[in-house]
Amino acid sequence: MDEILIIVAGIIFVAYSIFATIGMIKGMKKAELYTEIFNNIKLKANRAQEEMTAVDTLGAFEADDDVGAAFDEIKSIVDELNNYINTETIDE
Repeated sequence: MDEILIIVAGIIFVAYSIFATIGMIKGMKKAELYTEIFNNIKLKANRAQEEMTAVDTLGAFEADDDVGAAFDEIKSIVDELNNYINTETIDE
């Protein structure tokens, strides 16, 4: 009787280990996917900030008109996003 209990306990342990390993593998794949998505967003935010800065250096937009005010607001949002992304990367 004791041998049967030991065998059953062993089978349960092996099954639990298999399911736990599968769960960890799925979690690692999701983490890799989210890291890739974050890195893509980071690249796009950096590129957007560079392009906004390049356009701004030409002086094409004046802050006193509606287009210039909208440009300044968009540039501010892009700068804030870029700062947040770069800060989050450094903290990790």
